[in-house]
Amino acid sequence: MASIEEQILEQIKRYETIIIHRHQRPDPDAFGSQLGLKAILQASFPEKKIYAV
Repeated sequence: MASIEEQILEQIKRYETIIIHRHQRPDPDAFGSQLGLKAILQASFPEKKIYAV
């Protein structure tokens, strides 16, 4: 069985567009995590459309 990291990576590779959501009434940590994840994904997968909403 694949690790959780491998399962997540498989799902990222599967889709052309990725939308990253955060919880309601976010604090600064939520914004930072969301935008940090977006930056990492864009650097790793420049061909994908990645949105932080």
